[in-house]
Amino acid sequence: SLRSLLCYSIASGLIGLDLKGSTAAASDLATIAMPLRPLLDNGISLDDAILTKLKAVVSRGLSVDYWDKFYEEVVTQRCKLVWFMDDYIESFFDLLFIQELVTQNPSLVVTVIAKRGHHANDMAYSDVLEAINLPLFGRLKDYESMGRVIFSSHGPSMSTVNLRKLSKEVVTEISTSDYVLVKGCRAHELIQGGLNKVCYTAYVVAREFSESETGFDSRFMPLLFFR
Repeated sequence: SLRSLLCYSIASGLIGLDLKGSTAAASDLATIAMPLRPLLDNGISLDDAILTKLKAVVSRGLSVDYWDKFYEEVVTQRCKLVWFMDDYIESFFDLLFIQELVTQNPSLVVTVIAKRGHHANDMAYSDVLEAINLPLFGRLKDYESMGRVIFSSHGPSMSTVNLRKLSKEVVTEISTSDYVLVKGCRAHELIQGGLNKVCYTAYVVAREFSESETGFDSRFMPLLFFR
């Protein structure tokens, strides 16, 4: 279901936290959750090891849950959504969700904003261009040619979303949108209350920083979807 895909897109932020490094993590919890390095070093099947853990996290559902409101506002109405991406692996799940979202709502236009250049392990615009050529995203490519999905090359030049440093092109996209969705805890901290738009933010708590921002216990890796 679309809701389940959203949960996977949030939970997938747990994958590869140990590859980000301490400067990105701002926390001693960086190697918790779903570390990739031991799997990469030992040649263990990523499909089995990662998907099993993802399913377990997703099965617990959303601890902060505004899905019904999102469904009412974005899935069933004619509107424009601006989507800010976060981590590299997580963004593949985002693209899957966006592909299904646009399929279910033929009156929806989505502008996808990845980072301009490579910053930490965030998804860059050039990465998105490579990703959408995968057979998995065939419909997404069709939607791009129809103008229903737009990939912006003017995203943030940093590993977060600072409203004071957005390009004029991104500001225009936001100003002409109906809704904004942002992935990531640090972006949530910087954006909340700062946009004159309905803004959704989504992330999983797996760091001390996220704990201090939300009050949730990272040991349970809760999924949060704010409005």
